[in-house]
Amino acid sequence: KMFKGLASAGAWACFDEFNRIDVEVLSVVAQQVSMLQEACKSKQYRINFEGTEIVVDPTHSEFITMNPGYAGRTELPDNLKALFRPVACMVPDYAMIGEIRLFSFGYANSRQLAKKMVATFRLSSEQLSSQDHYDFGMRAVNTVISAAGLMKRDFPEESEDVLLLRALRDSNVPKFLKDDIALFNGIISDLFPKVVLPVVDLGALMATLKEELTGPMKLQEVDEFLLKCMQMYDVTILRHGLMLVGPTGGGKTSNYNCLKRAMTTLHKRGDAKFSEQWTYICNPKSITMGQLYGQFDEATHEWTDGILAELFRQAAYDTSVARKWVVFDGPVDALWIESMNTVLDENKKLCLVSGEIITMTGYMNIVFEVEDLAVASPATVSRCGMIYMEPNSCVPTKSLVASFIQHVVPSTWKEEERDEAILGLFNDFMQPALDFLRANLTEYVTTVNNNITQSHFKIYSGFFGPFYPTRTYEVPKDKMDMIPIIYAPLFFFSLVWSAGASCDSAGRKKFDKWLRGEMKKHQVTTEFPVEGLVYDYVFNMDTWKFVPWLDTVTPQVLTVTNETIFSEIIVVTTDVVRYKWIIHHLTTKDNHVLCVGPTGTGKTLAITDKL
Repeated sequence: KMFKGLASAGAWACFDEFNRIDVEVLSVVAQQVSMLQEACKSKQYRINFEGTEIVVDPTHSEFITMNPGYAGRTELPDNLKALFRPVACMVPDYAMIGEIRLFSFGYANSRQLAKKMVATFRLSSEQLSSQDHYDFGMRAVNTVISAAGLMKRDFPEESEDVLLLRALRDSNVPKFLKDDIALFNGIISDLFPKVVLPVVDLGALMATLKEELTGPMKLQEVDEFLLKCMQMYDVTILRHGLMLVGPTGGGKTSNYNCLKRAMTTLHKRGDAKFSEQWTYICNPKSITMGQLYGQFDEATHEWTDGILAELFRQAAYDTSVARKWVVFDGPVDALWIESMNTVLDENKKLCLVSGEIITMTGYMNIVFEVEDLAVASPATVSRCGMIYMEPNSCVPTKSLVASFIQHVVPSTWKEEERDEAILGLFNDFMQPALDFLRANLTEYVTTVNNNITQSHFKIYSGFFGPFYPTRTYEVPKDKMDMIPIIYAPLFFFSLVWSAGASCDSAGRKKFDKWLRGEMKKHQVTTEFPVEGLVYDYVFNMDTWKFVPWLDTVTPQVLTVTNETIFSEIIVVTTDVVRYKWIIHHLTTKDNHVLCVGPTGTGKTLAITDKL
């Protein structure tokens, strides 16, 4: 269909990423292109093409582009190679491009500045750590030049060195790891000696971010997190495609939600600089490629739209001035992301298999939330602005604890002394437990610190139910009297089954020894029984003591008959009792549970028996 139209109209077409097409299809394409070229050579313009008689316009032409060697790419068949003349594209002279473009933006000292800019990228690629999301190629240079141009327009009287230095810093620092920022600052201070950047007034946006963060979102003010929100705002202006990169629990979702809320609030207050923000969210890896982009039914050849195509169409065809963010919350892999290349580069077009092309508007941004870019190609990385979010600095444990005490711990527990005592327990034991876990224990499934901390909160808060007063329920006095006695034992029980729950059996012995030692060091009045491990006991809310797990169940006589299926015989052991108890404790409070361990340790049996 495509070639019929090209040949009849005398049009030119460029087929991007041509070697991503299957080899079988490429062979058919080679035959069709050969037929059209033969018609032009022989000047027999009226031909029968794929069952249809067409008149070939000899001025038509096909161009193809391809990047060899990436995942999901194939070699072109020899019969197709012979039909196209190869042209190799070499690395351009960045300094000359930078000089010309900076000059066009009004920079008088463009040659020297362009050389400094290229030197910055060269030294950064040589000296900084090697990360999958780092890119110092032409697109990164182009972003810096665009940022420098915008700044020249906003601050025409400012020193050109200051403007370029700020553009370099604002475009690159968001993607760097904490250690690399210090190295990068050293590079730019050598290239721009004695240039001091003035303090930038962050204005109403920063104040509104803080307002939203501590108000409706019930989070804490963390300077690094707020900085990342501002960096995301800057990147959305410079790039239409951006990626929030970092491990789970680093605050990626909260970042764009906080920025979205702040910009919408400012718009409602009448600030003309900001507009309302809408988000269209999907998880690309939860569905097939056909369901994502759309597909033809093999039997009926009927086209079915994909989820992405529908979301993209809604955003592109909306005529309001609200900004639309199409958010992909899920892992990036080379197969589905490569089809986004034309959207992410200067074309800004989503090309579907049906032949439909949806063009992005100036009010749209593509946002990716990913853990890493280990399997993404350089083509993808270079097309997107990067914001790296480190959990330890953006969402430190102390800020999670502060939010938990502020918004989750019941008001009945909140006397000033007890608040400080609970905070003291978290300060003395939570972070040291995480440090011990990372340094000394082996996990079956790798976790992140924020996930372990949240697990502690979920187990601890599961005990809070009877202590929440409501309009119709007042906490009885006997319950109030329990609080000073139970808050510490419940804390340690939750710590055992969060920070100490993900390690193997050898690790449990180490954690037991460490925890008992730390409790003695901090002179905690709560004590686990001396026999066995801390894992062997549960806190009894009636006796206010730690008791063995088997004491919590009534003994049962196990009846086995000839008809009993062997796999259904469950002998009650400490393991069965405690895992069923913890599953019940978490699931009845609407929390998800992940049971991990080697094959044959009774995971399925414990879960099905509990259910």
